[in-house]
Order: sequence, then C-alpha cells, then structure tokens
Amino acid sequence: MQARRTSCQRLGRLRRCPRYAADHELGRRQERRQREVAAYLTVLDDPEVAPDNHRAERELRPAVLLRKRSLQTRSEAGEVAFAHWLSLTQTLRKQGLELEPWLRQAIAAYWQGTPLPSLFAPEAAAHAPCN
Repeated sequence: MQARRTSCQRLGRLRRCPRYAADHELGRRQERRQREVAAYLTVLDDPEVAPDNHRAERELRPAVLLRKRSLQTRSEAGEVAFAHWLSLTQTLRKQGLELEPWLRQAIAAYWQGTPLPSLFAPEAAAHAPCN
C-alpha cells in the first residue's frame, strides 16, 4: 500500500510541474490509481467483501475434481448433463432447498405435464423481480 501511495504522490507532483501540467494522460492515470487504491481498501473496511473474486471458482473446484477423478464425462452429452446437474444442485443448495423433495416434485410434474417446481426458496421468489 505504501508503494501505491508513493506512486500516487509522485504522479501528483509530476502533474503540478509546469512541464507536465498539460499532459491529460498523466491526470487520467493519477485519478485511476486513486480509484484503484480506494477499491483495494474496501476489503479492509467491509468484512462482507471477500479479498478475492474467486468465489465461483472455489465453488466449482469440488465438482471439477469429482469429474476428473471419476471420469464421468466421457462424451459431450455427458459434460452437458453434468453441468446441468451441478447447476441444479448448487442452485438448490444456495436457496436452502433439499434436493430429494425437489426431484420428487419435478418428476411428478414431468409425468403430469405441469410446470417444474421453482428453484428458488419461497421467500426469495417473493422478492424476485418480475420480467
């Protein structure tokens, strides 16, 4: 952080120098650097903000390892099926819904020709925007 602050200060001094005062690129770089520093410091101010943006990758890692170890996807159709299954199970998990009851309802709806049950928890569905 100290190095970043020092470089911002140096850019500021350069910008005040008459030789570089008309350099708009230098001003743009200084403003960008200051925005970046503020964004980096958000992690320290807000405990809800993760220090990285790899949450999706961390969530996919177990599935990727499972697929590699078990050789589940030996075809393109297998890859598509596995991706859909993973999407379904992860969405249900994030919504706090159980897989087995949802599957039972989905199979019953399929055989009855009715719409599938929602993938969203009832309270989340009530707050979802309508399109």
